[in-house]
Amino acid sequence: MMIADMLRTCLRRLNIQERRAFRRMYLLLALDAFLQLVPASVIGWALVILMQRGMSMTELWIYGSLPLLLLLLRIPLLICIQSLGFRCGFRAGQGLREMALDRLRALPLGSLSMFKPGMTAALLTEEVGVVENFLAWHAAILYGYLINACLLLGALTLTDYRLGLLAILLALGLLPLLRLARRFVGDVHRQRREQLDHGGEIINEFVRGIPVLRVFNAAERQTALFTDTVKALHRYADSTMKRVIPWLGAGRVWLELSLVGVMAGAAALYLRSELSLIQLTLVLIFAIMLATPLDLLLSNAIFLGMAQEAYNKLQPLLTSAPLVEPDSPQFPNDNSIVWQSVCFGFQPGRRLFSNVNFSVPPGSFTAIVGPSGAGKSTMLHLLTRAWDVDEGTIRLGGVDIRAMSLDTLFDNVAIVYQQGLWLQDTVMGNIRMGRPEAGDNEVIAAAQAACADDFIRCLPQGYQTRLTDAQSCLSGGELQRISIARAILKNAPVVLLDEATSALDAENEYTIQRALSRLCRGKTVLMVAHRLNTVTHADQILVMEEGRLAAQGDHASLLATCALYQRLWLCQQEAERWFFTSSVGQYNEK
Repeated sequence: MMIADMLRTCLRRLNIQERRAFRRMYLLLALDAFLQLVPASVIGWALVILMQRGMSMTELWIYGSLPLLLLLLRIPLLICIQSLGFRCGFRAGQGLREMALDRLRALPLGSLSMFKPGMTAALLTEEVGVVENFLAWHAAILYGYLINACLLLGALTLTDYRLGLLAILLALGLLPLLRLARRFVGDVHRQRREQLDHGGEIINEFVRGIPVLRVFNAAERQTALFTDTVKALHRYADSTMKRVIPWLGAGRVWLELSLVGVMAGAAALYLRSELSLIQLTLVLIFAIMLATPLDLLLSNAIFLGMAQEAYNKLQPLLTSAPLVEPDSPQFPNDNSIVWQSVCFGFQPGRRLFSNVNFSVPPGSFTAIVGPSGAGKSTMLHLLTRAWDVDEGTIRLGGVDIRAMSLDTLFDNVAIVYQQGLWLQDTVMGNIRMGRPEAGDNEVIAAAQAACADDFIRCLPQGYQTRLTDAQSCLSGGELQRISIARAILKNAPVVLLDEATSALDAENEYTIQRALSRLCRGKTVLMVAHRLNTVTHADQILVMEEGRLAAQGDHASLLATCALYQRLWLCQQEAERWFFTSSVGQYNEK
């Protein structure tokens, strides 16, 4: 059932022509399996004729050339089969990757967080690669040898039903060994992947944290952790192969004993005159030929186990529930934002937000403040449907965001995070991500509006500098301005800012505030802020505390009426009056 499910899933992404090619390949495999029997049958028949009455030169040429012609006929047939197998198998693997990427794109952020970047990359490369190679090569081999074995068993049964039934029973004795070998190999593949994932995480931590690890003299400890992981991987592989190899050896012994048993049975029947010479010859030929496909089925069962385990690893991703999109999507009427009785929690029974209500008028500037853990950034994520609310509604332009298509929602929203996302592309390409159809002049105009044009032109290749090469020489503020340029280019009516200036020095903060003012001009803005002095001129400020809306209003009214806002403001003012004195090693108040 698992094999059938794997094939159905992979073939689902193929078009009609590719599915026909896949079916044609398996029909050709069946034909090839049949053609493998004909030469041996012809030779066996010729030997019988030769022993019974002799053979003329003409008959000798006919019986000798026919197997050769059939062998020559199989050459283009095998080339066609391999070509179809590789084309269909790798296309099915491509479809599997596309299916996984489509699912990743549509997953809620809560589900996506279960898949670590390294693990997801391994799923889309190595695990899909295992399934891909199986479909492109090993599946065809297994199918071909299975058909070949079935035809040989059928030929044996037609030759003598007693020997045929004996051969079938002996061949069925291999099934438990095949199952065990497949299961053991699947286990070692899973354990290997777990250890590789763990080792990859350690290496990523090591590479990212080399400066800190060196300072705290912890590099050796991290290296030891990776070494332990590699040793554990070797132990798993060694212990599992010690279990697999005996079963494979037992399978080959059983196979050889079965072959001897069938041949001995044929000899006994011949001596008792219950089997003719022709039947004896054919039985011996078919029995000898049967050993090859059964042995190769036993050997290739390990690839089936690996493919099944790789497919099992993909299942959590492929079966994760995506965000539901409406059949008849609606469009927002304006740029207003309304939260109506919103309740939400990351885990059932543990709510982060309870009955939150507020509205943001079109073209206004609303700030969200509060202590850490109050849910400020999560509010922005909910507006972009990173998760869906448990109760209540979030409306954009008077329309429930769940009633919009994701494309419509994302077209109307631009977001700037504290830590931006940069692709392995040029600076031009990274800014153009805001609006892929934008021309070069539009990209440059957006960079100028974001106060980024000057430093971009100073890069080695200017706008064509790959950002991965430029990141080492760009400051955090400069990278942030590239993110702002991207949002300016998108020109969405709603702008979400998540701590966009909280980690910057004074000069960069001033420059970025100028860029943000150009980004937000005429837009509906929702901004998460830690520095209250950056939002004192906001049209309204939402004060969040432990998932509830504690207060809302402008800066002056909140200072007069909200104790939490007063405390946050006072803490910020006091923090600005502290400085560090190196001579005494402690903080002092100005």
